Amino acid sequence: MMRPKLKINDIVLYWCNELPTSFTGRLLPGGKVYTATGNFGSFCVQFFHGKGYVFSYGVVNLTSALNITIEPVKKGMLIVSQLIGKNIVLYINSQKKKLQAMHCFMDADIPEINIHFALPGAYEFFTIWYDPQLYKDVLHFFPNAVSIDEQDIKVMNNSVSMMSNTSRELIERVIRCLYPAEMRPPYYKVQSGEILFQFLVDITRYEPEQAPYRESEARSIHAIALLITNDITIHYTIPELAKKAAMNEQRFKTVFKMIYGMGPFEYLREKRLERAIEMLDKGEMVKYAAIESGWRPQDLTNAYKARYGITPTQKNNGKRS
Repeated sequence: MMRPKLKINDIVLYWCNELPTSFTGRLLPGGKVYTATGNFGSFCVQFFHGKGYVFSYGVVNLTSALNITIEPVKKGMLIVSQLIGKNIVLYINSQKKKLQAMHCFMDADIPEINIHFALPGAYEFFTIWYDPQLYKDVLHFFPNAVSIDEQDIKVMNNSVSMMSNTSRELIERVIRCLYPAEMRPPYYKVQSGEILFQFLVDITRYEPEQAPYRESEARSIHAIALLITNDITIHYTIPELAKKAAMNEQRFKTVFKMIYGMGPFEYLREKRLERAIEMLDKGEMVKYAAIESGWRPQDLTNAYKARYGITPTQKNNGKRS
């Protein structure tokens, strides 16, 4: 499995295929996990390799300032988006870019990326590498953004842009994919094309504007999401969560949906379903999977059938109703 070379504070680190104990992100379904830990905290990236594209979802938890150098595995087109975290500085081809939550940029044939994290905290990134030759039919619709011929590709607008809520929602669909292993490759293939198309729309129509929420609000919402996932059997009310986030209820619900693409209740439901499916795939009975993931057995069966068209029992028996 190809993965980028990672150098942290001038020390080349070895990768291990396990999650760090401090991991605060989510599992990328079907992804290969690689982590590096040290006095700085932890750096975890999950890869999914598809035909003509590679998804990577990175989660960084820092206890101090940090410099990272990453050498991409291949030449091609790269979209880098920051989902959560404070401002960072990137140096690419001698150009300085300032990135912050809900912002992104696109570039091509990057030899290496130098990233400077000035402040400790939690950061999340989602990047996609593309083979531009396989996406010519999409790229030709955006001549002001990308120039491509048989040999070379040039990104005309590689400045940092704000991500649209649509782009964020498309990324969330990948990260929270609940389709079984055999269905993920075609699903991810479709999503990779949709994300590319939407990002091209974003960068060609981008106009500088203020972020729809403050950085402090994003940190509060991220903390609430972690609270929810720490024990998915607990059902918090909106007033309780809004109070913990120090926000009024309407603002809390609005910003939560902006960041995670769904409301708090839907987010909890998705996390419960993820956990239940994980247990069912390991052979647990519906009753026990339901108890451990906060469902009533019949509600879990209904949710599973609504997602896949069959009940857990029918899946185990290899039958479709």
